[in-house]
Amino acid sequence: MRARAIIAALFVLGTLAAQTQPPVFRSGTRLVEVEVVVRDKKGPVTGLTREDFTLLDQGKPQPIAVFMGAAVTSPPPAKSSALPPGAISNRANMTSATVLLFDQLNTMLENQGYARKAMLKLLEATPPGQQIAIYLLGKHLTVIQDFTGSPETLASAVRKWSPNSLYLLMQDDENMDEVDRSSQCGPICQQIRNDMTKEALGKITQHLAGMPGRKSLIWLSDNPHGPGTQFLAPADIHLYSVLTRGVGSPGVNAWMRDTREKGGMPGFTPIALPMGDDIGRQRANSEIAAATGGAGFTDSRDISLAVQRAIEDATSSYTLGFYPDGDSLDNKFHALTVRLDKKRGRTLEVRYRPGYFAAANVHPSSAPASLDAVLANPLDATAIGLTALPGSSNGNYQVTLTVDLHDVHFETQDNRHAAMLSLSFATDTPRQIETEQLKLSFTDAEFAVARENGLIGTRTFPQKSPVRIIARDAATGIAGSIRVVPPAQ
Repeated sequence: MRARAIIAALFVLGTLAAQTQPPVFRSGTRLVEVEVVVRDKKGPVTGLTREDFTLLDQGKPQPIAVFMGAAVTSPPPAKSSALPPGAISNRANMTSATVLLFDQLNTMLENQGYARKAMLKLLEATPPGQQIAIYLLGKHLTVIQDFTGSPETLASAVRKWSPNSLYLLMQDDENMDEVDRSSQCGPICQQIRNDMTKEALGKITQHLAGMPGRKSLIWLSDNPHGPGTQFLAPADIHLYSVLTRGVGSPGVNAWMRDTREKGGMPGFTPIALPMGDDIGRQRANSEIAAATGGAGFTDSRDISLAVQRAIEDATSSYTLGFYPDGDSLDNKFHALTVRLDKKRGRTLEVRYRPGYFAAANVHPSSAPASLDAVLANPLDATAIGLTALPGSSNGNYQVTLTVDLHDVHFETQDNRHAAMLSLSFATDTPRQIETEQLKLSFTDAEFAVARENGLIGTRTFPQKSPVRIIARDAATGIAGSIRVVPPAQ
């Protein structure tokens, strides 16, 4: 049975096979999932059952419709997606995703080297098999090393990087006034840093949104609780923030001060880099991390503890899910409370995200993805799953694309399941972008098959060239992207 969709010739849909006695899908049903970490003084607590938990939404107990238990042992490898030979996907075949973000933009030079040493020490001692990626935030977000289970590969990538100048933002920037030019980072400079940081966190959110399992961001910075953190909790990304301040030696500033006092640098006044309210920074660091279900750490030497905690949490967290009543979806933030049976006689630490946005119609995207934003992101967007298979037909270069419709928001209209999806194809040679709007409309039977098999189609290109394919959901603003490189001759 062919999917009934209004499309143009740019993207030719494949044929969907019929399915007997299809289930009826309720497009508007909203499942709210909460990942819960339970620890005692010995570490993660496992073996808890559904009956041990009580889940409340705005103070009202909710039936736990979905429950997945925890096991401290390393998770088994994710089941293979059985991709055809040569096919690629924008979603890694992993059970969890852990990203180490080194924030050079918001970290003083003296602390950058200190954090780099601590990071190397950690990676050299990390057991193999833990999937970790390392990103660098400078003037731009850079991939130092994509996900790998090899500690040697991660450590090698970090060794190749060395701290650059403290002044990542040019002091003679035309947008700065005299106050900014005469200080390390005045008001305008700080706003530029904030905008860059927010943009980078948005890119990381888009990349991790559709990854399987527990998603953890370990953020090393002098200020790992700034702009962009609002994107994390709605995308179920857990923040493990690490203040990269050192202890003992005051570093570069002390050297400049001592040199001047000894007469070695006459007339030179070192730049003042006040720490401000350090207690307040530590408190904010912990509170914002806790709001995502993660944890905050107060020294670069805690990097190893942060990674260990993130990995333990990924392999020992519980997942609770419930379906809120339709009347309670009031487009407001809802507080969640998780309680444990106290009969176990232990003092327990329980961590989880404190709430969710109860959207009445569509799931709001934490970072709506414009086409330009997705194209500018060095990381693939994963909120919509995509699989691509390059090939040829009658001598023409062709790409077969599959879109995972589980990730697309459908509304029920006149007993049909409807959605709007845009597909964009950005080629390197020639440099151009073509976009088509797909209006999807399925009966129950067609919808069941489409969700099972995905939306499958082909696109023919005038010549072999790398192409970035972007799928965007009009209702939610989420996106998926994948870069396809023609196979070598």
